[in-house]
Amino acid sequence: MRTVSRLRLAQRLYLTSVVLIAAMAALAVTVWLLLTVEARHAQAVVDNRVPQLQRIADIELNVTRTSLQVRHAMLARNPEELNATLADIGAKQSLLEGTLKDFGDAMTTEEGRRAFAPMPALMKEFWAMGGANIALVQAGKKDEAIAWLVEKTIPARNRLLTPLAAEKQRQAEQLGSEVTNVSKEILLTRNLVILVMLVVSAGLVGFSAYVVRVMKQLGGEPHDLKRVVDAVAAGDLGTPIALQHGDTRSIMAAMKTMSDNLARTVQAVRLNADNVATASQQIAAGNADLSGRTEQQASALQQTAASMDELGATVRNNADNARQANQLASQSSAVAAEGGEMVGQVVQTMKGIN
Repeated sequence: MRTVSRLRLAQRLYLTSVVLIAAMAALAVTVWLLLTVEARHAQAVVDNRVPQLQRIADIELNVTRTSLQVRHAMLARNPEELNATLADIGAKQSLLEGTLKDFGDAMTTEEGRRAFAPMPALMKEFWAMGGANIALVQAGKKDEAIAWLVEKTIPARNRLLTPLAAEKQRQAEQLGSEVTNVSKEILLTRNLVILVMLVVSAGLVGFSAYVVRVMKQLGGEPHDLKRVVDAVAAGDLGTPIALQHGDTRSIMAAMKTMSDNLARTVQAVRLNADNVATASQQIAAGNADLSGRTEQQASALQQTAASMDELGATVRNNADNARQANQLASQSSAVAAEGGEMVGQVVQTMKGIN
């Protein structure tokens, strides 16, 4: 069972087809063999049993008719009727001897040969009694002929008919048995055919149920599913996908869901791509503006740097001037100190003058 469950769908379908075909082929071969046996048995009945029964019936009929013709010979009204009756008896004798020979030759079983063994002697005895009876008729001894008929000819006839009746009964029983066997074989063949047909029908029903289940899982015809798959693989997400009523779990339904989801995803991607393109354009414009401003700031920085250089030079000049002023102030302070000393000296001098 696990091995079957591991097979792919195509392998399962092939396996089921092979099993059903093998079952039908086996049925055909079996029926052919059984019918061949039945035909052989039926042909044996037709070729042997029925002709044997027909020969027994012919012998019984002609022996009885011969005994009746002996009686008719006694009742003949003229020589012509007697001669016609005797001619008929002679014809029946030839016919009976030939039929009895064919009957004996067709005995193929030991039981049949044992049943046939006394018949030729009994047939010979019957014709001996019948011949003596005819001789009495031809001699004009009707009373003796009638007595001979009753006492000799008819008993000889009955002794011949007794084993014929027994053999007829045996042949009829065998015929009934053979017909019963043929009927049983026919019934067996019929039952076998019915059984195999039921098994094959059950297999076909199961196969059909499996195909229906697979088709339900597919959600549509295989060529429709292939068309949808090819369209989606080619990027056509707008191809129409028809679903059966209430179908939500089949492969076709899954393909529709996937196609719808892909369509929404592609639409979202396109929208995001448009947004990214717009943002990229805005970023590019901002970068261009930033680049321009950066260039302007760089130019301003260059100008500022030049001004700073000039300011540095001015500061350096001012520092030099301040240094020179400090030197001059120092010199002035020294001169002032000297002048103060000189004024002090003048004051002292002036005091001394006073």
